[in-house]
Amino acid sequence: MAVLDLASADRDLIAWLQDQQFGSLRVLDVQGVREPDSAGDLALMLTVTLPLEGETWDAEDLVDLQLAVRERALALDVRWPWYVKVRPNVEEEQEEDDQPDPGED
Repeated sequence: MAVLDLASADRDLIAWLQDQQFGSLRVLDVQGVREPDSAGDLALMLTVTLPLEGETWDAEDLVDLQLAVRERALALDVRWPWYVKVRPNVEEEQEEDDQPDPGED
């Protein structure tokens, strides 16, 4: 799978998204790559890292995030398609939890 360099508009969208908050959702990190989607079209894949303070995020805040990204992408003339995936900022904690406690056999 070929991953291509990001266009200027792609980088501008990522930079804008880095500093945003949508209701209770504060963006911690944004990663973006251009790669083929499931249909084979070259797409901007955005992965947005959010803090997870409960079991789930507020649905309205997630919709606000999606709509704001769409509006900004259109304003910046980001080439379609683009996709936004959110992930929790908990991987490090999970990795530590997976380790056996010292003294356990």
